[in-house]
Amino acid sequence: MIMNLINLTIGSKIFVVHNSYVNKKREGGIVNQARIVCFVNRKGFIEPEFRMIGQKGPNLSLSNYAAFDNIQDAINAIRS
Repeated sequence: MIMNLINLTIGSKIFVVHNSYVNKKREGGIVNQARIVCFVNRKGFIEPEFRMIGQKGPNLSLSNYAAFDNIQDAINAIRS
């Protein structure tokens, strides 16, 4: 999981998985590619907001998705 925000910039590619598949190890989890579009201060913590590559719509945040900086960690997160 992404713990260090120092290396991230706007436009960085990350891999995201919905939290319900990471925490509960449910079947059907999907690893999506996303790009960071901005950083937001939420209750004193700086968090990236991102958008799925190839999709329009609202920015997504870490409240619903687990973010990873490499694909292998994201794949391991959805293994049941």
